Amino acid sequence: MIYATCLSGVIGKNGDLPWPYMVADMKWFVQHTKRKIVVMGRTTWESLPKKLPDRINIVITNQEITGPDMLVKGDPTSVMAEIQAAYPDQDIVIIGGAQVYKDFYVFAEKVHVTLVQELYQGDTYFDIRNLMQQAYKLDYEVKVPGDDNQPDLLFETYSRPLN
Repeated sequence: MIYATCLSGVIGKNGDLPWPYMVADMKWFVQHTKRKIVVMGRTTWESLPKKLPDRINIVITNQEITGPDMLVKGDPTSVMAEIQAAYPDQDIVIIGGAQVYKDFYVFAEKVHVTLVQELYQGDTYFDIRNLMQQAYKLDYEVKVPGDDNQPDLLFETYSRPLN
């Protein structure tokens, strides 16, 4: 799973990101999603300018839409089973939106987080960093200083401990 949030827990505003375009965050996203399966909800799919290249794009929806490599619907367990059956032994990355994150974070073995070090207003919230810090192991953390046009960023990767 990969998501970006800010200090207020906002992840979206009017179907888009609430902060300005950030090159470092986009590089982080590409690094952790390229050549993998990306799973998203319909609203996230529709917010993209085009299909994400070099990835298998899967959309969770009850509606008929065109463009993704695969459409799935159902409860989270059956959706994950269907994707894993169609693409065995491939990495799956949940990329949003909020409801998909809430429904699927329990399946995440790794969670890549961008924490934008500023408060933004928005209409969509998701932040499970507190849960990650308690139940997952922090594998990676790096701070990227901002500038006059960009806020500071904190990149983190958490992994589920082996039982």
